[in-house]
Parts: sequence; C-alpha cells; structure tokens
Amino acid sequence: MSAYANDPRVNDVTGRGTLFLVADKPDGEPVARVRPFIDGATWVAWPVDENLMTELPEFGTADEAIRSVIGDPQ
Repeated sequence: MSAYANDPRVNDVTGRGTLFLVADKPDGEPVARVRPFIDGATWVAWPVDENLMTELPEFGTADEAIRSVIGDPQ
C-alpha cells in the first residue's frame, strides 16, 4: 500500500495503483501524473503542463515518483 493512500493531494485514478494524479495542495488541480514507464519496471512523474517537461527521471516506486512532486505524505 502506498504511503500516500490517505493523502488528499493524491488521487489513485484506477483504484489499482497504476495511475495517480498528484496535486500540489489538497483539492488543487493536478500538476503531474505518476504512472509506470514503458518498461513497467520504473515509474515517472509526467507534468500535466507538458511545457514544463524537461526530462522524465525514472523512479523505482510510485511513492518515490510522487515524493519528487510534492514531498513527504501529509
């Protein structure tokens, strides 16, 4: 289970932990989508505003990718 399961900034869209919308504040607009990368072995935090995308660092877990966007769980 994700450390962010009860964090109001994180929405598990699928209910299966395969796509998360991440907001920078509770009830805020999403700023990133966190999802598995093409290979399925790593995770990426994909900015909603693709103009902000410079690169897509890969993370070992969804929690690491979410933490890169909003910090520690609330």
